[in-house]
Amino acid sequence: MIPVNAGKEFRKGFLTLFETFKSTVLIHQNYKCNNAEIIEVQGMKNADKKDSSKIMFQFPEKFEVNKGDVIQQKGSTVIWKIYEIEDRVVNDAFICFVLHVKK
Repeated sequence: MIPVNAGKEFRKGFLTLFETFKSTVLIHQNYKCNNAEIIEVQGMKNADKKDSSKIMFQFPEKFEVNKGDVIQQKGSTVIWKIYEIEDRVVNDAFICFVLHVKK
């Protein structure tokens, strides 16, 4: 059984890691379209524990984004396309906002 405070503790742990490993991330909405926009946020690049080739970006708060939008770490030439959007929730507590990406 998961302890009642587990969600709060997971969130606290995530925020500690986030403060250590965060970087500036550019979200390109409507990439290469006439109505393209770039949003600058703080995010953390991470990999799936079971398969390190599966990359994700994690954020402490939700924001408007769509599948097909593109992510780029500020200062990098590598771009990633969003293929899945997820809220991580533990024991009814929001932990982080996750964008799964592919090169």
